[in-house]
Amino acid sequence: MPDKNENRGNLSPSILSFYNDESEDQILPLPKILESSGLKGKDRDNIIEAVMEFSGAKSIVKHAMKILKAVDLPELDLAVSSNAKKTMKMVDEIKKSYSITQRRDMDDKGFAIMTPKQIEKVMAEQGIAGRDDIFNVKDYAKKTLFQKTEMVWDMVRQIAFGSTAKTVSNSTGRFKRQAINWGPHVLQPTVLTTILFSPIYGLNVLSPTVLSPGLFEPLILNPSVLSPYVFSPTVAIPFIVSPYLLSPYVFSPLIMAPFILNPYVVSPNVFNPYVLSPLILSPTVLCPDVVSPMTLGGAILSPGVLSPSVLSKSYVMANVLSPTFLS
Repeated sequence: MPDKNENRGNLSPSILSFYNDESEDQILPLPKILESSGLKGKDRDNIIEAVMEFSGAKSIVKHAMKILKAVDLPELDLAVSSNAKKTMKMVDEIKKSYSITQRRDMDDKGFAIMTPKQIEKVMAEQGIAGRDDIFNVKDYAKKTLFQKTEMVWDMVRQIAFGSTAKTVSNSTGRFKRQAINWGPHVLQPTVLTTILFSPIYGLNVLSPTVLSPGLFEPLILNPSVLSPYVFSPTVAIPFIVSPYLLSPYVFSPLIMAPFILNPYVVSPNVFNPYVLSPLILSPTVLCPDVVSPMTLGGAILSPGVLSPSVLSKSYVMANVLSPTFLS
């Protein structure tokens, strides 16, 4: 059950809770009601267990793990086993094709300029062979080594300045902006990808994020359905109007990640610590926190229903106008 002793609640009653911690914001906690009735301890435990069974709270954690398995089929398994292996195989093949100069550049500079043939191989593996609108290999082949190096640094600058639009090279060697892709993104898993300074928009359906940490990448108007985050820690990433349905977070710590106008439905957190990540106008339904400690956060105008905390201690948390029911 949740550890409430170090939390501060303001106008955030907990109604018919399954625990009793003597806090002022509790309304009709079930253990206290049964104790007042004169029932023995064993009888009280049996009744509470029956209520938990009837309400479904007892099975929420079990369902959370089942949801993870359900989401795994087939997209998550494919993302980890198929896409990741394919990507790693492609990287190994490119490394084997390095010239002596490229190997020396990798050792001295940490990067090497790819040849047109190597780029064509990568594009073919990604299913975009011949797509001049994405990258014009013929124009690239005509450039000098200095121009190619400048292209690399221009790409780095684009990321550093937080460009939200895609960029592609044109015949002059400069970059042009393309419209933001608002989605929907269906069956597009993100695997082994570091996401930096790039806002994310659009609906995600069956598009898990696996082993892909994020930094300064706000999620805006980015609802997700059956799109879990797995082993993908995030820092300084606000979630704004991005509701989640059947999209659990697993082993994906969140730091400085406020949730604003983000309803959560059947999206449990499992082994998922939160730091400086408050819920604001973000109700939760059937979203248990399992071994997911929280600190320096809380809930503001964010009611919760059937969203218990299991083995999830919390420290310095404030709940304001955020009632909970059967949680």
